[in-house]
Amino acid sequence: EQLDGIRNNLSAHYKLGNTIDLSSIKNFKPIGTLKKPFTGSLTCDLNTDNTPKYAIKNLKIKVEATPYVAEKANKWECALFGAANGATFSGIYMLDVDVTNNVQGDNKGALIYNTYKPGMDEMNSAALVGHAYSSVIMHCAATGKMDTKANWAGGLVGYSEGSTISDCYSTINVDSLGKWQIGGLVGGARDTIIERCFATGNIRGGQTNVGGLVGFFSGSMTDCYATGNTEAGKEATSSLFSTQVGYNAQVENSYCLGNSSLKYEQGAEVTSKNCYAKKGTTHNMTDFKEASITDIKAAFKGLANWDVSGEYPTLTTIGVVKKSSDSLFMASIKAAMKLYNEHGVAEVYGICEKEIYKSVGKADTLPLHYYLYHPYFTDCSKSPLAFFQNRSKIQDRCRFRFWREDGMCDP
Repeated sequence: EQLDGIRNNLSAHYKLGNTIDLSSIKNFKPIGTLKKPFTGSLTCDLNTDNTPKYAIKNLKIKVEATPYVAEKANKWECALFGAANGATFSGIYMLDVDVTNNVQGDNKGALIYNTYKPGMDEMNSAALVGHAYSSVIMHCAATGKMDTKANWAGGLVGYSEGSTISDCYSTINVDSLGKWQIGGLVGGARDTIIERCFATGNIRGGQTNVGGLVGFFSGSMTDCYATGNTEAGKEATSSLFSTQVGYNAQVENSYCLGNSSLKYEQGAEVTSKNCYAKKGTTHNMTDFKEASITDIKAAFKGLANWDVSGEYPTLTTIGVVKKSSDSLFMASIKAAMKLYNEHGVAEVYGICEKEIYKSVGKADTLPLHYYLYHPYFTDCSKSPLAFFQNRSKIQDRCRFRFWREDGMCDP
């Protein structure tokens, strides 16, 4: 209710004091519109690992196709915040979103040819902000799914102009039938500063300006990367971002690993420094050097903000939230519950013990600091080993949940 109440005062400043679960709301109404954008701030304190202390979970938002009404009055915005101007968002993690926009994006056309279609730049799809003008978005993230037909669709932000986006990421696979500007993190960004950001989702757009990180980009980009593949129906698709004639982009210390579906030559002025595309991919980043992942890691070794100890270079300034479903242990629990349904509770304990030893080597430590919870053991500090040692006290019918050390719960 308090989150929903932000719409009653769009210029105030707000701070998360607890994790907000929106799963009970079937279709959340966006806060702020193009006509009346949000101009205040929404922030959350960070933990020492740069993850937020709290998050917003299970946003479900669906915008149905409606006829054009008037300029900035169509209610085609599809994000937690439909539009923002001069706003600040800090430490806002949107987890497990479900974003659907059935408004069909198309080309604008032209009055001279009697093909003009109004409102084509008044739609968006994103987890956090649909349209962001002159705003600051930092330490924010988005996970979940997106199925949209709209233009300007991005995992975190639909469209950005004159804004700064830093230390943000998205893992959403963005699937849009919109005609243009579809990206993993941001759909379209003009005169925008993007620093220390990444996207891992696969991106599909209807026609043009489709990018692994940003669909269309002009401005300054530093310390960014994208790992997903991109697909477009006609042109201007690339593994990191696409551009247009008449726009400039300066990029430094950035790379991309995915493939693009079409061969496309960047037609704008792109200045790059220490930027790479994975060798052997169809990336369409014509100003980037092609290199193996090993060579990319070598090029980023020793640079501030980068860690090259993993499979590929990652950013040290971003706190990535891991879900229990991402861990081997959660996979074993799912298998265990399947056995429980078929054979009873004894098999659950057997496979849990076996998989814990198999994945981490000992039963009193769980990957990613997850703890097994049961009504008989409400103290989250108890180890899984204590759970198993006391299993004789547990009733035959039980439920499993996982508590993280920061207090968030993953069912």
